[in-house]
Amino acid sequence: MPITSHKVTPLARLFIYAFLIICNGAAANDNQLTSGDIPYNQLIQGLNGFTLEQRADFVYIALENLAINYRQEAKNARDNAQHSGSDNKVKRTKKWAASVERYANNLSLQASSINADSNIRITSNGDKKALIRVDNQSIIITSPKPSGQRQLEHTIAAQFCQFHHCERIAVYDPQDPTNKQANIRWSFQQQGPACRSDDGIQFAFDNMSQLGDKKQLCQQLASELQNIANNLMQLQSSGAVVDINQLSLKARGERGESTITVNKLGQSIQLSLPSLSLQPRIFAIAKPWLRAQYEGREAVLLIENAEQLM
Repeated sequence: MPITSHKVTPLARLFIYAFLIICNGAAANDNQLTSGDIPYNQLIQGLNGFTLEQRADFVYIALENLAINYRQEAKNARDNAQHSGSDNKVKRTKKWAASVERYANNLSLQASSINADSNIRITSNGDKKALIRVDNQSIIITSPKPSGQRQLEHTIAAQFCQFHHCERIAVYDPQDPTNKQANIRWSFQQQGPACRSDDGIQFAFDNMSQLGDKKQLCQQLASELQNIANNLMQLQSSGAVVDINQLSLKARGERGESTITVNKLGQSIQLSLPSLSLQPRIFAIAKPWLRAQYEGREAVLLIENAEQLM
């Protein structure tokens, strides 16, 4: 059963932590990646197509393994210093080791703090090392010893893939997620004002009251729908299946952070949708239009009586 890091009980988390230590120790005798392993870089590229729970699992496993590595480095330094014969060196080493252990403990604390409202992004930096962003915190998964980086990456990937189907990864990691403002045109007729985007989104209102608020609402909702459509097209072009019957939106925070699940495997996109997260009915109505967009067809999405959205 896949673990879900932010939902496990303290006892279950203790079991997972013990599992990581055992696997870490066993991996020490296996420094070569096998031909059947998912390449670590491919795993990193595909993680943002996984569910929030799965990404949380990866972050938890990565941070705990990183903490284990740093604790081992502190222990090795202390052991080596004991044989140096220099009291000053022993003292300096113990001080350095204590600071390393504090850093390792902070990594474990960050791993345990992930919750359902966490905004998780996983990318790679210029050195192809995993860069984890959880809310406003950024951590590069890099071994305390350069020679140990390959083994650290192998261990993290192997443990994660024991819980999740890594062979089903959708390689989707937009470095700059599409987030453009829709081009809106307004018309004023006897039946009331209406706005329309270039790609067929229409909002029809009954009267001219609160016109400024209506313009803002139309602009925001149309832009968010276009943002979803553009990201679905990117996801599909990367090889993932977008299933209209599985397409769903789940708001995760007060600022509009949302998860769009795209297929039965639970692959998803994280987007900021402050207006749509409050209007789930609009997302449901928009599904045929969204499908037309990622299939390259023209379609019209008409929202009548749009005053009800105010």
